[in-house]
Amino acid sequence: MLNHSYLIDSFWRNSDDTTSQFDFAQLENIVTISAVGYALIIIAISFSIILWLSRKIWAKYHNTKNSMSAKTQAMQKQLTIVLIAQAACPICVTIIPCLFLIAIVLLRINMPGIATPCFMGLAWNAVLNPLCTILLVAPFRKAVKQCFQWKILKARLNRVFVLT
Repeated sequence: MLNHSYLIDSFWRNSDDTTSQFDFAQLENIVTISAVGYALIIIAISFSIILWLSRKIWAKYHNTKNSMSAKTQAMQKQLTIVLIAQAACPICVTIIPCLFLIAIVLLRINMPGIATPCFMGLAWNAVLNPLCTILLVAPFRKAVKQCFQWKILKARLNRVFVLT
């Protein structure tokens, strides 16, 4: 049977009748500690694979650099920058804030109001990754720029025709 005690307001209150900040897990529980450890291992393995593959791709790029055209080299450089930015986004807006929150919980530091900005970063990851692609890859950037220019031009034309 499921325990739904977290739905009751008193579940979230301390003994002095104030709401607690980080009472979402028992730190002495081996399951919680192993879950956090497992998550950290998965993150470390994932980014190790990303770094290893990036080095292999970069080495292959340098070996075949002389046989590529200037345009291909420029596009390869752009794509490398985009991939680095897309790998850095989750680190900055997801992993670092989560590690910060885990550290706060493990060290039993009471920092009221810090959880909200840290958790807001989790949602921004879905925005920043496509935005990196759109802003850093020239064909995508030009297409978006033309789209906005077309909308601005269309709005100006509508305004001109309405005034006449």
